[in-house]
Amino acid sequence: MHTATLGYVREGLFTLGVVAAPLLIIALSVGLVMAVLTILYALCWVPLVLPASLRPPATLLGPCFLVMGLASAALVLVWSCVREVNDPGRVGMIVGFCNSPIFLTLALMQWVSGVVLDAQWTGLLAGSTRVYPPEAYRAVFGLCLAVAAAAAVCACLVTETRCRNVWTPKRDPRAGRAATL
Repeated sequence: MHTATLGYVREGLFTLGVVAAPLLIIALSVGLVMAVLTILYALCWVPLVLPASLRPPATLLGPCFLVMGLASAALVLVWSCVREVNDPGRVGMIVGFCNSPIFLTLALMQWVSGVVLDAQWTGLLAGSTRVYPPEAYRAVFGLCLAVAAAAAVCACLVTETRCRNVWTPKRDPRAGRAATL
C-alpha cells in the first residue's frame, strides 16, 4: 500500500476512535474510564519514541492511532468530573477555569515542539521548507509522551463519584450552618 494511503487510513482510524469512544463510555464509571483512557493514550506515544531498532512495524501504527483516538475522549470527561465535585452554582466558572491549563498546554506545546525541531535542524531544505531528521521528531514525540504521562497521573487522582454530585457546602463551625462565600 502506498505511504500516502497508509496516512489516510491512520487518520481515519484516529477519527473513528474519537467518534466511537463516547458510545463506549456511557455505561461505565467516569473517573475510572478517564484514568484508563489517559494511560492508554500515553502508551500510544511509546512506539513513536522508540529508536528504529525497537520500533514496531508501520502496519501496527493504524491500530495504535485507533486506540489513541478512542482514548482521547478522556478529555471530554474532565468537565463531567469537575461538575460532580464542585458547587453546582459555580460550575460555569469552574469549567472555564479547567479549560485554561488545557488550552495553555496545547499552545505551549506547539511553541516548544518548534523549538525542539529547530534545535536539531541540520540546515537541509526542500524548496523553502525545512527538513528535520527523524531524531528531531522522536524528541518532539517524547515531549508529547511526557505531557500524556503527566495527564495520566492527574487522571488517576480524580475523585470517583459514580456520576453523582458529591459537593457539600462547608460548615461554619461557629454558626453551625453552611458558610456563604
